[in-house]
Amino acid sequence: MVLSWILAFILAAVSAERRVRAEFFLVEEAPAADLPGEDAVETAPVALVVWRRVRSESGELLERDVYFREDGIRIRHSERLATHVPGGLPRLVFRELRRKGGRTWLAELDRAQRRVEITEWGGVHALHEVWHFDAGVQMPLALLELVRAGLVSGGRFECLEPLVGGTAAVFVTTHPGLVGVDGWVPAGLAALLARGAADRTVELRRGDGSLAGRFVFRGRELLASQWQAGGAWAYRIDAADYHRLLESWLQAVEKPQSVAELLASIGR
Repeated sequence: MVLSWILAFILAAVSAERRVRAEFFLVEEAPAADLPGEDAVETAPVALVVWRRVRSESGELLERDVYFREDGIRIRHSERLATHVPGGLPRLVFRELRRKGGRTWLAELDRAQRRVEITEWGGVHALHEVWHFDAGVQMPLALLELVRAGLVSGGRFECLEPLVGGTAAVFVTTHPGLVGVDGWVPAGLAALLARGAADRTVELRRGDGSLAGRFVFRGRELLASQWQAGGAWAYRIDAADYHRLLESWLQAVEKPQSVAELLASIGR
């Protein structure tokens, strides 16, 4: 009886672990331009990113956590999707965390009533307002999850945009193979791509044609992403490297007693 209980407990734990998908990325910028009479200077890694999908009995949660090396700025972006909690609505929470202050932008999406309730605080003025919409509104991480699963390969979508505090149209296009990686890429990304071919590149562009995001996939596995044309690349690293780099960056800028707490909250 005891052995059966232990086995059931182990199987339940394994099952619970499989409900969490975590992917770790290192962000690097292109080398600085050559200066006359000087050698080119390599830009140090600028950020660490972890993407998570958590499925539980209460619903599904998507998270993207970004920690910037230089200033210790942290971006926490979470989206609660399908929820089995009575009265629960899809919700986007976007937090900019700084040593002195920060900003939080929260959006609750009521598709039945075609309304979005927005709350913002931490900026110059607190904000609370309700928007009404005629067409479907997507949350950005949720749209990328549909892209990852192959359920969306193209089209125009109206997305919530926390950085501008509103919505913005994005146009999704899927290309076979690699697109947009013919210029500079980090050595780590080049090595990653050499180990296995990417099968598609998905681009998100704004109404003016500028790049809002480029995502390189192998099946459902996200290998790399780029936030703007010619900008930094984020590419996959393993969990051990992520935690090693995160701890070293935190120790360089934080008080010793704060490091353990930050590691627990950022790199869980």
